Amino acid sequence: MANVLKLVNGIARMVGLVTGDIYEGTQIVPGGGYSINDLVTLPDGGTYESKDLEVHLAGQFLEVDINYEYVGSGDRTQIKLLMDIAEGLRLQFRVEGDPTVIYDDVWVVPSGGYTTGDPIDVPNSGSFYGKEMKIYINGQFAEALYDYNAVGSAPYTQISVLADLFAKERVRFRKIS
Repeated sequence: MANVLKLVNGIARMVGLVTGDIYEGTQIVPGGGYSINDLVTLPDGGTYESKDLEVHLAGQFLEVDINYEYVGSGDRTQIKLLMDIAEGLRLQFRVEGDPTVIYDDVWVVPSGGYTTGDPIDVPNSGSFYGKEMKIYINGQFAEALYDYNAVGSAPYTQISVLADLFAKERVRFRKIS
């Protein structure tokens, strides 16, 4: 990942720039909606390999193998839905970077739940320095300092969520190196 100077809220900052092609496509779910097992083609000829694909429904992050599955191999053009989707909702697709350098893992809240402030280890010895790690709680993008805090010093290997979580809720960690 290269760094570039970018104006963020009126302040010049160095931010990471993903190398490789970036694809973004949006579609409005057609009349009648989609049903479980429907195949959806990425708009505007979009393709993906695997975990380089992000799918969002009305702003919520959808999870592979829970909400959808990959279809085919190599340069894929479709996903298979594992859920129904009502008409008129916005489906967004984003493909960025090389899938071999994407860290994408999930921590599932154990039975007994999670109490605000308890540390959560980034799964599989993952680590991050700051905002290059996207964190989603139950599919919703989490904001640093509002929804979670990094624990310790960089490189961070733990976070603490600023709310109680119940058993089987999910915290997704996603970073493009």
